[in-house]
Amino acid sequence: MDKQDNFLINNYLESEDEKYLEILINKYLKSVYNFIYQYLKNEKDSEDIAQETFLKAWKNLKKFDQNKNFKTWIFAIAKNTCLDFLKKKKPILLENYKNEDENNFLENIPDEKESIDIKINNKILIEKINTSLNSLPLKYKLVITMHYTEDLSIEEISEILKESPNTIKSRLRRGILYLKKELNAP
Repeated sequence: MDKQDNFLINNYLESEDEKYLEILINKYLKSVYNFIYQYLKNEKDSEDIAQETFLKAWKNLKKFDQNKNFKTWIFAIAKNTCLDFLKKKKPILLENYKNEDENNFLENIPDEKESIDIKINNKILIEKINTSLNSLPLKYKLVITMHYTEDLSIEEISEILKESPNTIKSRLRRGILYLKKELNAP
């Protein structure tokens, strides 16, 4: 439960002042979009689904249980909206959904005026991590991205994906082991 989120939600519901809703949306827009992009690998579709996600959240905001975490709730809406979209649009088995497009995982490593050699090595490492991450099945890639990029806890990921915490821990562990193996390969 995030007190700032609850403050924004309460003030929006009481006053219907759009500024509170706008602050709440801006707080989560980038991370929700990035999460959706993991599923869809298409900017246009990801933008549409992000918009639909926030529209659903807005329509159901009065029903939101403020004893729960808004971040978890909005990510669950995003996940379900993605799955609905994929079921309609893509005749594939969602569990094995993979795409070779570049992933922007770790794209935002800060630039600290490093030497050219360090920058080149970092770029090579990031590309190798992205390639390895993209080779993972979606169920592992999502858990790793949600935990390390979106800073979600095991419990929050469990709630969003509707899987047990032990399943999430197992997927995180297996995904990390796979990435380590790939990164240490010649």
